[in-house]
Amino acid sequence: MKQTIVLFFLFLFAISCQEEIEPNFSFTNEQEEITIDGNEKAEVTFSFSSSREWEATTTSDWLSISPTSGDAGSHQITLTATSENTTGTTRTATVLLSSLSLTHEVTVKQQATDFVELEQETYQVPAAGAPIRIQFLTNVADDELAIYGSASWLTQDVKTRSTNSYYISLKASPNTDKNSRTAYILFYKETEGKQTLLNTVTIVQEGTASGTSTDYSADKQVRILQQASLGKGLPIVIMGDGFIDTDIADGTYDTVMDKTLENLFTEEPLKSLRGYFQCICHHGCFQKQQFW
Repeated sequence: MKQTIVLFFLFLFAISCQEEIEPNFSFTNEQEEITIDGNEKAEVTFSFSSSREWEATTTSDWLSISPTSGDAGSHQITLTATSENTTGTTRTATVLLSSLSLTHEVTVKQQATDFVELEQETYQVPAAGAPIRIQFLTNVADDELAIYGSASWLTQDVKTRSTNSYYISLKASPNTDKNSRTAYILFYKETEGKQTLLNTVTIVQEGTASGTSTDYSADKQVRILQQASLGKGLPIVIMGDGFIDTDIADGTYDTVMDKTLENLFTEEPLKSLRGYFQCICHHGCFQKQQFW
């Protein structure tokens, strides 16, 4: 009996000693702020010791923590970026270490990835030539940003930068070939002999063979494709895009519209309800043979 009582008091004493241990964090290097690369899956680790059980949490959806809890002792936490930072600026998250009533905040900053954000990715240029103004934003330093053109028929007038905003003025010379031609403007970051492609602009210039309307007499004319045989006739108007006067004159336009009408009623329920529709074709004569 006496032995049982002694063991019981020893157990109570052990519990009492455990409860007297105050929560405490210690770091090899004081961790107040950590910087992580801007790429997805970029990782960074930090080490600490805790005198009691602990948890680690964050409210940021772009940062993951592993492990998120542990017992007393020495530990290493891995912080992983779950997405690339394409915001253009550094973004911040907070990791909260907690042990009972003790808390410790670690600020995590993810750098922005290098970027060139284009106002417009594709430019259409007439065969006669025209000036082109390419507007873009970038966080790349001026001495690291390289811009290359892929065609000699594009000449650069000026390149201007204000803070992180750029514009390039180009001029396309006339295209005397009947076929259209395409050029590319390539944006690179160049550091220590290494090139990283950040974005591309596509410039398409018309050829001299691109059709142009001269006769607009058929424009806005109406042709009945189908008379309704049931009910009062629900109207359907079919109109083409990018057709010029010669397409209407040689029957190309009407052939395409007739085919469109047939395709419209190939599937149910429209197939069975075809008789209820009054279908007409509207002639649209465009200035140039282009599709948008």
